[in-house]
Amino acid sequence: MTRPAGPPDAADYDSGIDAVLIAAASAPDRLAVALAALRGRVVGRLDWQAAFGDHATPHVIVVEAAGVDLALLAERLPVIVDQAAALQAGLVVALGMDEIDVVAAATLGGSTRLRVDPTVGDCVAAIVVAAEAARLPPVCSTSRARATVRAWNV
Repeated sequence: MTRPAGPPDAADYDSGIDAVLIAAASAPDRLAVALAALRGRVVGRLDWQAAFGDHATPHVIVVEAAGVDLALLAERLPVIVDQAAALQAGLVVALGMDEIDVVAAATLGGSTRLRVDPTVGDCVAAIVVAAEAARLPPVCSTSRARATVRAWNV
């Protein structure tokens, strides 16, 4: 995805979305398939045990949490959340019913897109929304937010 200097609707997905994929070797491939459908590029693929290394800065970090040991998930997911914030990357977590409590505790209050037992289509949608949210400038003040809302309501 090309990050435009122009208006938000000027995003160019022809170049794809760069992503770091975090998943166990035996994990479902729904996030990888979703990225391929978007012509995305996996700039880093990490196992749950691996630390972040040097790689291109991603638009999103996509995490397959289904079936991951809950203790490992509780230990590693907060680090991943912090890394996504530091990189200003969107964060998408695909999970199963068993992981809801641990994942919610680690991501509470953030802008993580959580998907429980998602289809590939659900993953595609979550990745696009996360990439778009990551590229938009944050609203820094309430006066700016009010001005934006007024502009939308005109």
